[in-house]
Amino acid sequence: MQNVKEMYKIQEIAFERMAWSLGFVKTMLGGIADDQLIARAGGTGNHALWIMGHYATLDDDILAMVTGSSTELSEKYGKLFSNGSEPIDDASAYPSRNELAEAMRLARERMTSWVRSLNESDLYTPVPEPLLPFAPNAISIPFGIAAHDMLHAGQLTSVRASLGLPRVHG
Repeated sequence: MQNVKEMYKIQEIAFERMAWSLGFVKTMLGGIADDQLIARAGGTGNHALWIMGHYATLDDDILAMVTGSSTELSEKYGKLFSNGSEPIDDASAYPSRNELAEAMRLARERMTSWVRSLNESDLYTPVPEPLLPFAPNAISIPFGIAAHDMLHAGQLTSVRASLGLPRVHG
């Protein structure tokens, strides 16, 4: 088992990675105008509204799985944004940009609080079976989330390029 100093380091690195990846995504989203939020690179990729809701839903779903609690977001979020859902080319089918941004913020705050609550004996606790491909243990979850953020940041990069928007550098 790790000592307290090592535990602190890995949790701090986990917080930093989640904050950096979401900060990068927020910068990318900031340059996309409201009327461009459903633009899809090549006409088939994920659009920004779907990605925003997907980030919030993923954090919320993972927390529910690892804590055994209920999800905080409504069932509508699950239907619109969970894995396997498909983006809809109608902005009115989605919550507003501001609501999605707030859902992202709150879900990430809840995730960060959960990671902070992990003590030394919790860090390497295996996760529930459905999460194993994503993260094998509790402390791997924030790193998986940061990687997931960046996967969809790549999609936002493609959306931005298709709209003729400038590159964003992390």
